[in-house]
Amino acid sequence: MSYPYQVRTSKEYHAAYKKSVENPETFWSEIAENFYWRKKWDTVLEWNFKDPDIKWFSGGKLNITENCLDRHIEKLGNKPAIIWEPNDPEEHHRILTYKELLFKVKQFSNVLKNNGVKKGDRVCIYMGMIPELAIAVLACARVGAVHSVVFGGFSSQSIADRLQDAKAEFIITCDGAFRGGKDSGKMKLKKWKRRAIRILSRKKWMRKTCCSSCTHPDQPENRKVLFIPARVTWCGRITRL
Repeated sequence: MSYPYQVRTSKEYHAAYKKSVENPETFWSEIAENFYWRKKWDTVLEWNFKDPDIKWFSGGKLNITENCLDRHIEKLGNKPAIIWEPNDPEEHHRILTYKELLFKVKQFSNVLKNNGVKKGDRVCIYMGMIPELAIAVLACARVGAVHSVVFGGFSSQSIADRLQDAKAEFIITCDGAFRGGKDSGKMKLKKWKRRAIRILSRKKWMRKTCCSSCTHPDQPENRKVLFIPARVTWCGRITRL
């Protein structure tokens, strides 16, 4: 597959670099033409190093997820966008096509909006390595929310510190994750996240948690760890992820 400005040789790289330095507006406008824009830019570059004040593609509007997904549907709609291999090699893998991924991203975007997430809100994503993590990231970007992805192995205090720094009002998590043989492979993300929220229990900016299940929520032993009930939405029930 060929991509615009796909550099194949050292000679091509140096030619492209030279052009980017000598005529940056032309160089970057040609690259930007390959994106889908809701509104094209008025100017490519405005800069003033004395202030400093630098603006790229002023006046332009786009949604990055439309460039990741929507524009590929016509030609790549039925092609794999995500191929996921589970922690347990005995479990079946999952394949999401571009069309299926777009549907799930749109679906979860609506879940976020229905739970009060809007443009500019800060959302913490604390999940295992599952397709729903990518879906959550893309859904946040689609609605214009600022997302912070927190490593799934961090302690409760580390999670609390990152929630505090970002002033995240929403958390997207899952009830557990599987990684190698640690604790029989199961890490109770929901339990660690609950402890983090207890650390921040006096903070008024925490509004809601959205939880996706990946440890068989139909089994009672996997539903014992609870959040603050008034703030929890089970995403699995709503979106059937």
